Amino acid sequence: MKISLPIYFVFLARFVLTIGPNDPSIIIIGAGPAGIAALTKLVENGFENVLVLEAEPRIGGRVNSVLFGDAYVDLGAEWCHGEKDNMVYELVKDFNVLGHSDYSYELYHSSGMQFDRELSEELEAMRASYFSSDGRRYEKNYNNSIYEKFGNDERKLELASEALEFFLHFVLSSEGAFSWFDPAAESDYRDCEGRSSTKLERSWLQDHSGNPPEELPIDDKILLNKEVTSIHWDANSGRKTIISCSDGSVYTADHVIFTPSVGVFKRKRLPYEKLEAIENIGLGAVLKVAMLFSTNWWGNETNFNFVWSEEDKRSLLTRFTEDPYLNGDYWLTNLFTVVKVERNPRVLVAWFTGDMVPVIELMPEDRVINGIHYALNKFLGNKFRISKVDRIVRSQWYSNPHFRGVYSFQTTKSKRSSLGTKSSEDELAEPLRDFRNMPKIQFAGEATHPYYFSTVHGAIETGYREANRLIDFYRKIVHEKYGHDKGTLKLALEAMNFFLHLILANEGSFSCFDSAALTDFEDCPGDQQLNWNGRGFKTILYILMRKYPDPSKQLPMDDKIIFNKEVATVNWDQNSEGKVVVSCVDGSIFTADHVIFTPSIGVLKQRALSMFNPRLPINKLEAIDVIGIGAVAKVVMLFSSNWWGNETNFNFLWTEEDSKLLSSKFPGSVNSVSMQNFEVMIADKLFRQTSRTWLTDLTALTKVEQNPRVLMAWFTGEMVPVVELLPEETLIQGIIYMLNKVLGKTYSITKLNKITRSMWYSNPHFRGGYSFQTVRTRRASQDGTSSEDDLAEPLWDSRNRMVLHFAGEATHPTHYGTVHGAMETGYREAERIIDMYS
Repeated sequence: MKISLPIYFVFLARFVLTIGPNDPSIIIIGAGPAGIAALTKLVENGFENVLVLEAEPRIGGRVNSVLFGDAYVDLGAEWCHGEKDNMVYELVKDFNVLGHSDYSYELYHSSGMQFDRELSEELEAMRASYFSSDGRRYEKNYNNSIYEKFGNDERKLELASEALEFFLHFVLSSEGAFSWFDPAAESDYRDCEGRSSTKLERSWLQDHSGNPPEELPIDDKILLNKEVTSIHWDANSGRKTIISCSDGSVYTADHVIFTPSVGVFKRKRLPYEKLEAIENIGLGAVLKVAMLFSTNWWGNETNFNFVWSEEDKRSLLTRFTEDPYLNGDYWLTNLFTVVKVERNPRVLVAWFTGDMVPVIELMPEDRVINGIHYALNKFLGNKFRISKVDRIVRSQWYSNPHFRGVYSFQTTKSKRSSLGTKSSEDELAEPLRDFRNMPKIQFAGEATHPYYFSTVHGAIETGYREANRLIDFYRKIVHEKYGHDKGTLKLALEAMNFFLHLILANEGSFSCFDSAALTDFEDCPGDQQLNWNGRGFKTILYILMRKYPDPSKQLPMDDKIIFNKEVATVNWDQNSEGKVVVSCVDGSIFTADHVIFTPSIGVLKQRALSMFNPRLPINKLEAIDVIGIGAVAKVVMLFSSNWWGNETNFNFLWTEEDSKLLSSKFPGSVNSVSMQNFEVMIADKLFRQTSRTWLTDLTALTKVEQNPRVLMAWFTGEMVPVVELLPEETLIQGIIYMLNKVLGKTYSITKLNKITRSMWYSNPHFRGGYSFQTVRTRRASQDGTSSEDDLAEPLWDSRNRMVLHFAGEATHPTHYGTVHGAMETGYREAERIIDMYS
């Protein structure tokens, strides 16, 4: 189990190591706020080999400020929502580009009547009081209030009831949803404190406004009209990711940061967890139609809010028979407000929401103009003289295949997922990593932010987040004291692999990036390198059974242990007598009142779904999934003589040149290995693609106490499944070659008589060495319980009896990965049963 490596880690502490190429290539897909933020952060930190591929003929993504009339009109993101902790506000507050927008909540009726101010203010107060993204709750609370307040005034009650639809359209514009029944009742979204209606007064992002001398050299790093059609990456190789575009161009990169909207995601093939997150996250559309009039007929009015009567809505269906309608509603009834544009005196913007937005986006322009002009005259003709609409420009976020919607929102499903350890947004943000745990495909964009989704400041934060992920990854360089000494620097970099393999040996993982940086593991004080003086660790089993030191005092348990009994199924809540039924592969069946299940987490990972009936609860399955297990291969070698004298161990550093040489002499291919083992087939594919050899994962040789002719070779990493099943002669040849190459000038290597090796990973009764906490494991310090605690919790049957217990090192919250931890869990479950009957 866990080994102690204090001396090695003294050396490791001297180094902060770099993994990967010196000049990594990075491709960012999408030049919206997230993509531009990632690009600028990377360039500022010295990353030069960065390229942005943008499908549109412009940068900005869903920030689209177009010059229309006398100033810019925002067809996409428009307001800077708040000030405190708002990345956008912090970036632009000193450039004098923000202005506050004031809006009126006065309502206009389709009969041509304006609501009296008092009624408008009362209804707005109700809206604000009961505002919720949950349409059902909002509708219920609103209707209860208007009946209570206006129940004795039939006309006011009618107007207030008709105003509900306007307020629901207001909800849709806030959420970006097609239906007010789609968003979750309560979401994780957080408002930033401060004014929420500040606007950029010019196209700051798109025209590079700022201080020209300080402008970053990024223009040549952005390629427009580059629609990405495919991304080919392989988790099992060190090859670059291949990005293909619709124009036939092809690019390769070490890392890809994907920033397009979740609407584009919904059409991609991704791992199941990502697809589920994408499915859960909501996305709809809001339509803006900017109208340039021949004159400013509205004067100083800021906006007009429209309330349609049921009678007028019905009349539209007979008046405009050729225009589209849906579920009995004419498209024009989805127009709920018209808003002025700052510093643009002849422009108004009409806002549409609802499930007809995709249809309106593609309607002929003249019909859109005629319809809006009709609505303006119907609502406002009694008060204003509506002038001619010269031209319009409109958003088409939903119909544009590069966006497929406006901004994301939390649905009931995505909110439900956030009640667990990870929200849908967090799941979407998790990078796809290769076999080295290197982030290969990263995800940014507003939909990947856990609480600022749907905002530009959220998008920018995610761009910075993914850039920082790479910056931190490559910032692990050798300590400054070696920075100016190229010889020492080269040696230190070559030492990297050795130190990383020591981490793997300590953790029992296949990659040093699998295990969590902070864990709940607790060391026991005292000597960390106690050995068994040649007796072996199995001595502890004899002591447990009282067989040592006096065999005559052994507990009477020999007849209680049956060998060669591989359990096939455990039926723990289906027996009519209330017994647990344990079936074995040889056909034998056993029944018991209690079962204590002690096999490794590796066995549970492979067989938990098929072994237990009923199926294990979801919290146990999640714990099994996130607790890590890998393997370390030990090869014990008996030599004809002790050629190493009093040396205790040898640690190996491989130069790049020697690694290539070894790869040619001892290739990764394992054709001679029996292909009955699935992991070996996977490893074989991995090694064919990377041209690596299993021999470079030989980390160290250590002596064996009280055994003067024996050395033990330690292998760690992804090659362990191959090392376990290599033909013995191939394994011996490789080790002897390595010994002569590295130690032959100092020692006279004698004959290797025979070997024996561990096969923990390939053995189906173990499926690994010892467990470790991964970055996905829930730590006890976070919420009081850990994944190990969840795994250790006994299961109760339908008669409310504790029947299925779990023990083993992986169920210990602080001593996982150790024999003493395993023993403690065995005692724990035994005492649990003893307490039941005492």
